[in-house]
Amino acid sequence: MCGVKVMATTGGTNLRDDIKRLDETVHVVIATPGRILDLIKKGVAKVNQVHMVVLDEADKLLSQDFVSMMEEMLGFLAKQRQILLYSATFPLSVQKFMNAHLQKPYEINLMEDLTLKGVTQYYAYVTERQKVHCLNTLFSRLQINQSIIFCNSSQRVELLAKKISQLGYSCLLCFLLPVAMRYLSVSRCSESALLGPLNT
Repeated sequence: MCGVKVMATTGGTNLRDDIKRLDETVHVVIATPGRILDLIKKGVAKVNQVHMVVLDEADKLLSQDFVSMMEEMLGFLAKQRQILLYSATFPLSVQKFMNAHLQKPYEINLMEDLTLKGVTQYYAYVTERQKVHCLNTLFSRLQINQSIIFCNSSQRVELLAKKISQLGYSCLLCFLLPVAMRYLSVSRCSESALLGPLNT
């Protein structure tokens, strides 16, 4: 794929830089829903010839928070298009989207093959008020000394970090750092709970 130009953009980054980059040919755009929709509506990202859309973390992108943006974005794309959905979970929101926008979709389920050696995974159904208590229980009873916790906003990251710190755990707030520093900090981190927003 020599010569393919890729652009990444998220909310919170400089919009003028994105506009300048889109003055030239871009083959692949990796973006958060709000930012790409903003660029489309401004007429900067011309997507009427786009024939493939990939929704990574489709369960999140098709949740109540983002589904209207995704639906609106699809309205700007070519009618003949391929939509690829990647998701670790398959909630009703994903099924509803598939029924509305995909014709004869092909499903590949890799969950049985993806358990990583040395990594234990937990899933808990808890109410909003039970989350911190659940984390504290997991950390103390299972002797978890290092973890990465994803939240869906910077505000939730700060709130959770404050509550976890009050329980006596050390935290590194990755969203406050530039991207390059995030990777460096994560690689150096040990014996800490790491918190970072999901959609940065």
